[in-house]
Amino acid sequence: MRVKLFLLLCAFALCFLQSSTAGAVVLQPAPSLAHEVLSESVPSAFAPDDFDTSDFSVEWTGKKLDDADVFIEQGTLQWVRVSEILVLPRARISIVVHGVEAGQVTNAGFAVPLTIRAGRGVAVLPAALISGPVNPIRVTIWRGGQELSGQLQVRFNDSKKRPSRVFFDASCSRFGLNAASHIQSPNDWMFVGCRAVTIEGGGHRTSSLELYVYWDGVGQTMEVGGIETWSTLTSTWLLRLSSEPGNVTLRAGKSQVTLRYHIAEYLHYGSLGLGIGPYHYTFRSPFEDVSSYSGVVTLYGSYFITETFRVVVFDATEISSQYFTDLGVYVNTEYFRFLDRRVVASLLLGGHVNGFRTGGKYHLKVGIPQGVEASFIDAFAKGHNLSVGAFIYPPIDGTSYYNTWLRWGTPRIFGEVNYISWREKLGRSGDVYTQTFGLSLGLSLFRFL
Repeated sequence: MRVKLFLLLCAFALCFLQSSTAGAVVLQPAPSLAHEVLSESVPSAFAPDDFDTSDFSVEWTGKKLDDADVFIEQGTLQWVRVSEILVLPRARISIVVHGVEAGQVTNAGFAVPLTIRAGRGVAVLPAALISGPVNPIRVTIWRGGQELSGQLQVRFNDSKKRPSRVFFDASCSRFGLNAASHIQSPNDWMFVGCRAVTIEGGGHRTSSLELYVYWDGVGQTMEVGGIETWSTLTSTWLLRLSSEPGNVTLRAGKSQVTLRYHIAEYLHYGSLGLGIGPYHYTFRSPFEDVSSYSGVVTLYGSYFITETFRVVVFDATEISSQYFTDLGVYVNTEYFRFLDRRVVASLLLGGHVNGFRTGGKYHLKVGIPQGVEASFIDAFAKGHNLSVGAFIYPPIDGTSYYNTWLRWGTPRIFGEVNYISWREKLGRSGDVYTQTFGLSLGLSLFRFL
C-alpha cells in the first residue's frame, strides 16, 4: 500500500517539476511605471519607512490656474509592488477649480472629467507619487468661452529628515546589499530591488547581480561608475553587476550613493549543512522502554533544479544504543507567496526511511509522510529567515509519523527546534514508538555543483 502511494507521489512530483519549469516567470519591466503603479492588479506592499502624505506635495509647473486648489488627501498613501521587486507609492489627489463650465484631468494616460456643480469643478483621482515632470498631471478647463490649462507635478520633501533615504527590497537581503549614502537634497529618495542572474554554457557558469534602482526626484540621468546614464524606466535604472569589485557608485546632482554587495562568481546549485544538539528521546518496543537524553546529528542537503523547485535531503541520527536514524528525500516546490512576497509557502513531496536497533536486530522502515513549509523572509533581522514546517503521516494501519520544526538564521548558521514522533509495526512482536524533542545548531559545510 505504501509503495503504491509513494509511486503516485513521485508521479505527482514530476508534474510539479514540469509545471514549475514551464511556468517560470521572466521579469519584464513595465512600459509605463506610473501606469503600473495605478493598476489594480499590483499587490499592496509594506512601506519601506514611516512615510505619510506630508512627505509629498503637488505643485504647479509654470502658470497656475486661477481659483484652483490641489492637495493630496490625508490617509490615502498606499505602497504597491511593481515589476515584482520595486515598491512605490500612490495616493488620492483632489483638484477643485471654481468658475468653470467643463474640464478634465489627465495623468498616466487616464482622463478624469471634472464633476461640475454650480460652476465648481471637482476631480478626485489616484496618482502615482513619482516626482518631477516625467509624471505630469494636466488640468484643462473651459472658462468664459476659452480653454485654459495648467500642469502639476508631484514633489517629495523629507519632512522627518531621515538619516538615510536609501531602502532595499527583501530580495536584496541574501546579497548583503548596503549603502554608504550622501543624499544631499531633501527632495529625493531611493529604492533598490535585486535578482540573481546566471548564464550557463558549455563548461562555464557566470553569475551576476541585477539591480533595479528607483531614484525619485533626480530626473532621468545619473552617473553610474562616473558615466552619465539614462534611465531605463521612469526614474529607474537597470544595472547588471559582476562579483568584482562588489560595489558601484551612483551620482546625481550633489548626491552620491555607493552600493556594496556580494555575489559569488560561480553560483552552486547544491549545498550541504550539518547540525548537532541535545535532544530528549523516548523509545518503546516489546524489548525495551527508554527515556533519556542524547546528542542528535542532523544533515541538511539541497539541490536547486529551478529557482522555485529543489530536491532536499534531511537526516537525523540519534547517538544512543538504538542508533535511531530518520533519512528523508523530498522535492520542495514553492507553491505561492503572500504578505508582500515575504512569506513563501512550499510543498514537500517524497518519502523517508526510519532505522533503529531493538531486540538485537537493526530494522529499516520505509514511510511516505508529506510536508508543508512556510518561510518568513527577513524575520527579525535582514538576511535572517524563519521557517516553520511539518511532515505528517496520520495513523493508518497502526503506522504514523509526525515531524515539525522551527528554524531561524542565515544560510550559513541557524538554530532549529525539532520534534519527531513515529510508530511502526514490528511484525508479530508488537509496535515500536519513539519521540524526540530538542535543539540543533546548524552550519553550512560547503556548496557544490
